[in-house]
Amino acid sequence: MFTDIVGFTAMMERSEETALHALEKQRGILSSVIARNSGTLIKEIGDGTLSVFESPSSAVRSARNIQSSLRNESFRVRIGIHWGEVLVGDGDILGDTVNVASRLEALSPPGGICVSAELMECYSGRRPGAESLGIRRLKGLGRLIEIFALKGDSLGPLPVTLDIDGERIGTALHGEGPSSILVATLVNIGAKSDDFYSFGLTADLITDLARAGNIRVTPMTSMLQHMAASGTPEGAAARAGTRFLLKGSLLRNGDVFRLSVELHDTERKCLAWLDSWEDSWDDLHSIKGKLADGTLKAMGVAPSAFPGITSSIGSAPSTYELYLKARYLWRTRSTRDDTASVRVMLNEILASDPGFTGAHILLGETFRDSGEADEGVRIFEEALERAKSSGDSVAELRCRNALAISMWHASRKREARMAFREVARKSRRIGDREGEAKALNNLGLMDCDLARYRSALRNLERSRMISIDLGYKENEANALCNIGLVCLKKGRESEALMHFEASLELLIHLGNRAGQANLLRNMGIVHTRSGSFDEALEIAGRSLAISRSVGDRVGEGRALICEGNSLYETGRYAEAEVRYRKALEIASEYGFLDLEGVVMTNLALLKPVRSATGEVLAMLERALEISRETG
Repeated sequence: MFTDIVGFTAMMERSEETALHALEKQRGILSSVIARNSGTLIKEIGDGTLSVFESPSSAVRSARNIQSSLRNESFRVRIGIHWGEVLVGDGDILGDTVNVASRLEALSPPGGICVSAELMECYSGRRPGAESLGIRRLKGLGRLIEIFALKGDSLGPLPVTLDIDGERIGTALHGEGPSSILVATLVNIGAKSDDFYSFGLTADLITDLARAGNIRVTPMTSMLQHMAASGTPEGAAARAGTRFLLKGSLLRNGDVFRLSVELHDTERKCLAWLDSWEDSWDDLHSIKGKLADGTLKAMGVAPSAFPGITSSIGSAPSTYELYLKARYLWRTRSTRDDTASVRVMLNEILASDPGFTGAHILLGETFRDSGEADEGVRIFEEALERAKSSGDSVAELRCRNALAISMWHASRKREARMAFREVARKSRRIGDREGEAKALNNLGLMDCDLARYRSALRNLERSRMISIDLGYKENEANALCNIGLVCLKKGRESEALMHFEASLELLIHLGNRAGQANLLRNMGIVHTRSGSFDEALEIAGRSLAISRSVGDRVGEGRALICEGNSLYETGRYAEAEVRYRKALEIASEYGFLDLEGVVMTNLALLKPVRSATGEVLAMLERALEISRETG
């Protein structure tokens, strides 16, 4: 809580005696009231004061008592109160919460009390009477704060009118249901070595915004594809079909970060939020939360409805910085040594902060995506138990989803199915519709692999409808593809091709090359089954070229199998065996059991044709073993 005597400087110029009397009067009243309400007077700052309290209600009670006690005096005091975390040290408190409270005091009318929406939301019991003064940009802090002026009560009236209106966010925007947003990577305008800050902060921001209910957030991978195709954030947002575009820049200058952001509303063709500010290196772990808070408020969404999105990262700034470096290196890795370096950094982080969920998940991904899915499962299981024991529901959901994907990669499909079902249920419970849609899609795919076709179609259709409602075209394309796979497995080739073509059209629009390669493989399977072998071979070749261009080794292996199948059907057995052998090398190198099982079966079928039956039984036994192991 900040207090300040209105016009104290002018008062000193008119009469030093009067000014000093006002100062002493304020000091005496504040000392008594603050102590009576379990508060602590941190310091006096000229004619102002800074205090802290154990609860919002005790702070509000103190502020009301102060104004009531000063009502008959010849001077007036402004009071501002904000609720949040602070850094304590050397008899002082620091942090964003302190800065916001100071700004609220400056905006308060003489004799009035201004508080933040954050304080009102954390109020236990009946909230005090207050009038909303709208969401306002606190220039230089990178914050949008909804401000309330407290109304009078039995102690007397309080003024609720502000003279300052220039920083108010338009009320026509506030409260409307936002549809979608693309967050472009923050542009690093400093040293190249600082790229990891802009990439990591953007990635964390996208991950967290995606949990905010009815908002479709363009995934990081899709955003980068749109940027590559269009060349500009505006072009990327147009390709993604989003209403909002968040873009900005970051500059590190010594121990200071200078940030600038713009939130564009493409529907209204206006800037919904524009700000620039500085944060110290010590505040690195709070920058993402500040960006999320302002973005959601400008879009008309209450951040408090989604716990954890706007919070500071719990780790120390140095730990979070190391995490951002690890995340960036993992994204840009080119050698096994890079992967090893990422793991060293993540293990160092977890040694100092075992509860850092993001580090656990990234460490698990380094194993899962390198073909060591079982180790990924172990890491995610440990992280899940830690999240459950700490009561962190957000971390628990992230760990469950990562665990489900790793079980899938480890070919533990029955367990993966149960895990995805739980992720879908928990996502629905917290209002994360995008997360629910993705989990239902994966659940449907597991059902398909386990021959639970009716359940698969039901879950995939639910995923597709949620995606259409959100305008989430990436997941809609995935759901269409997977529905096509179910139709294909049920022998309904024409329906399968129809769904594949619809999915491919969406993926071409989105610029998703890896997804296009997958769809082409599926379409090639349909053509092979219908006897159009030349067309199937041509499509498989296109899929193979795309998979190689994007570094998708699993996709490359599957495309080689498709080529081999088409060559087999046209009697080109030697060429088919070459393709199968290359696919087997990839499957063995990365531990892809599903891929290995398919190749073994195909090679076994090929051997009798080529008069080499000695290995056939061993190959089929291995394929059978894999099928039993993977369910």
